[in-house]
Amino acid sequence: WRLRPSMAKGNSAKDKRKERLEKAAASALASGAIQKGKKTTRRRSPKPDGAFGNVSALNATLDEMLADSHERKPGKKRASAPLTAKGLQRLVSSEADRLQKVIEHAAFQESPFAAVVQHLEQKAKATEKKR
Repeated sequence: WRLRPSMAKGNSAKDKRKERLEKAAASALASGAIQKGKKTTRRRSPKPDGAFGNVSALNATLDEMLADSHERKPGKKRASAPLTAKGLQRLVSSEADRLQKVIEHAAFQESPFAAVVQHLEQKAKATEKKR
């Protein structure tokens, strides 16, 4: 019983990979799946204008965003701490209670889809008033 070269001590993973690739290439040549010596060329897509192409649309959008950000009141944004197991448990519990209240609501029982649409419309109006 003889050890295959890939099983012999001292062969690295790199050598084993090279052997597998050579074996696969030889079998592909033998089966006619690939032809030796024939190279395929890739078509390249046309390069955009300049290094980054046309960025005028991006520039206009950024200007609008900057104008919007200056109009808003600057407020401190607190970074949220990672959610602990206890915090996650509280969150799940409160959301389950909220879902139960929604399901028990008369408008939702009458027409769930209409109730959700109405809620979203009211929420959108409230956010617009804040701005």
